[in-house]
Amino acid sequence: DYGRTMASHRCAMVGDMLMGFRHFVDLDLEPAMALNQKVIDQGDPYHAMFARLLLGMCLAQKRDFAQAAAVLSEVIDYGGKERTEYLKTIANLFLGMALAAQGQLARGLSLAEKANQEFAAYQKIMFNSLAECILGAIYFQIYRGGGKKGLSFFLKNAAFICRNILTARQKAEQHLLQARHLAEQTGAHGFLGTPCLLLGQLYKLTGQQAQARECLEEAVRVFTHCNHQVHLQAAKNLLASLA
Repeated sequence: DYGRTMASHRCAMVGDMLMGFRHFVDLDLEPAMALNQKVIDQGDPYHAMFARLLLGMCLAQKRDFAQAAAVLSEVIDYGGKERTEYLKTIANLFLGMALAAQGQLARGLSLAEKANQEFAAYQKIMFNSLAECILGAIYFQIYRGGGKKGLSFFLKNAAFICRNILTARQKAEQHLLQARHLAEQTGAHGFLGTPCLLLGQLYKLTGQQAQARECLEEAVRVFTHCNHQVHLQAAKNLLASLA
């Protein structure tokens, strides 16, 4: 509002991106995407690249992985040329998530793990928490299996799955516990609910009912506080399903 009131074009763009990030944290993805697309359409190359990063993050969360990979690859190319390494690191995290979801498990995890190490090294705790959650979600999916996967997926990932299947549950738990710890440490409630929900799912799957209940009750509290209705309902349904 200040940017528009004072006729400051760049302040208005920054305001739109900040509001877009707030919508992203609240899992309100359509308004977040619309605000960042608005910034991109205004043609300022520097601010547009920040907006592309946020748009790619939204697309990955929306599970539009092919489009997310295309957008995030632009950000990574720009980050390499313009020495904006922080943009490149965040983009690599979500590109890793998108590639893993598309069946490129080894490359996707490698990108996500490298980004996570960089966040930890530079004490970017909020993004460190987010990266730990994404890594935990990937390992959880490897452990759980399921979903529609063709022969090409298994042929492409056979060696990787054989190396990681026996430790996938433990790695999923470790990453998700660390994501939860970091989010609690910083008071970042917007990043706390998802690791609690995933831990609840993991513990339910492994028959650890008490731990599942504790995590899901925490997820319900956090999602209620943040008004994340879709995730709140999922947490409530899982909680109700416990013996």
